[in-house]
Amino acid sequence: MGIRRKARELALKALYENEFNAEALSKITDRIQIEQRPEPDVMQFLQQLLTTYEQNRDHVNRTIEQHSSHWKLGRMASVDRNILRLGVTEIMYIAEVPKNVTINECLEIAKKYGTEDSSSFVNGILDKITKTTT
Repeated sequence: MGIRRKARELALKALYENEFNAEALSKITDRIQIEQRPEPDVMQFLQQLLTTYEQNRDHVNRTIEQHSSHWKLGRMASVDRNILRLGVTEIMYIAEVPKNVTINECLEIAKKYGTEDSSSFVNGILDKITKTTT
């Protein structure tokens, strides 16, 4: 598994935990670093993802809702919602990662952690967002 994939999976877990425990992402990240001891490159990309998301949380969430026909964030499965948050954060704010790579990575993570329908749901929304932000 590549460095960025590891970081994305850890970021998904951090966002999921943040959503249910309301613990600051920085504290969750610190705990991940202590407990899981990821490689420095993994930790760096993880922190970039989470910091960028946190700084742009409202815009990222609005963008997801605007592009998900008839789906409010609260109605989405938690795993799908948080994968979308990571994907939109990368697509909109992390230019060094090609958008098609971001989408493919999100789909693989959705297949691993989501439901049978997660990857198609995530793909549809990220595809719409990519087409309107380029």
